[in-house]
Amino acid sequence: MNQALQVKAWDLVLIAHGEKIINLNNAVEHVKLEQQQLDHELDFILGQQKELEDLRTPLKKELETNSVSDPDREHTDELAENLYTQLEQMTEDLKDVEHINETNRFQDNTDLIVQIVRIFNAHMNSLQ
Repeated sequence: MNQALQVKAWDLVLIAHGEKIINLNNAVEHVKLEQQQLDHELDFILGQQKELEDLRTPLKKELETNSVSDPDREHTDELAENLYTQLEQMTEDLKDVEHINETNRFQDNTDLIVQIVRIFNAHMNSLQ
């Protein structure tokens, strides 16, 4: 009777492990299918990259042989650099105004300069 109970317990363990093996096998098959799909997508992407490289090579060669500067592009680049410099300067100016406002914040409210600074501060906040 003891041996029959042990065999029954082992049989239940074997059945449970068999079900786990089946589930794992199904999961592996699913992963294999996903891997195949991924491989196909990667092959497609590699094909597109190859096509793009084939199209880019003649254009690159033509660009190297016809390396004429574009005056409109250079002018636009200069304008962009000037605008960037002006924006940096304005940012620094605004920081200076904010610093002045902070130092003058605790002054007398009836003072004319304090009132003017508050108006400028409101304008600066609107501009920001």
